[in-house]
Amino acid sequence: MTTGPYRKLIRYQVRPERAGLNRQLLTKLVDDLHRTTPVDYGFLALQLGEGDFLHVSLVDRPDGVAPLHELEGFQAWSGDLAGRTISGPDFEDARFMASYEPWRIAKVFEK
Repeated sequence: MTTGPYRKLIRYQVRPERAGLNRQLLTKLVDDLHRTTPVDYGFLALQLGEGDFLHVSLVDRPDGVAPLHELEGFQAWSGDLAGRTISGPDFEDARFMASYEPWRIAKVFEK
């Protein structure tokens, strides 16, 4: 188990015919996060092209445990992930470099 801050970039590619389902499952996951509002946790999901997905998971809790693992939305998303993916998921450590008004990014993507 990881302890301390956890910052991961997660990349995977889904089968083109399963991209819509993956988006729906991610929406449910994020809705669960909004409903439970976990402290010291951040999550971002992006779709790149037709079937590539990128997530950023930031855990800034002493135990380093991401609270999303307990959520119904996460369990639904991860349940048949192997059946939806062509490649991945691949996990990479992420290090913060710089940002400029990051809240604007979410607002643009939400439109």
